[in-house]
Amino acid sequence: MTAVDELSALTQSIGEHAVDAIGPKHLAELSVVVSSIDMSARVTISLRENNEKEQRRALEKLFGVQELFFDDVSMTFGFGEDADLPAAQSTGSRQYSYA
Repeated sequence: MTAVDELSALTQSIGEHAVDAIGPKHLAELSVVVSSIDMSARVTISLRENNEKEQRRALEKLFGVQELFFDDVSMTFGFGEDADLPAAQSTGSRQYSYA
C-alpha cells in the first residue's frame, strides 16, 4: 500500500471504531481528520443528546479507541455542531465522516 492508501485506511478505521464505540444511535455526526504531517487525528463529535452526561460517556468510549491506535496516531476529541465539524484542508490530510 502507498502512504496515501495507509492514511486513508487509518482514517476510515478510526472513524468506524469511533462510531461503533459511541453507538450510532447516540451520534448526530462524527468527523475524523488525520494529518500525515504530524500523524495527529482530530475526532469531532455531534451527539443527538448533547449534554455533559452523554459527552462523558462518549469520551470514555473514545479513550478505548485511542488505545487501539496509540502507536499510529495522536488523537484529540471535541464536541460540536455541523458548522464546527472540520474538513481535510490539505493534501496531507484524510477525512472520514458519519452522519
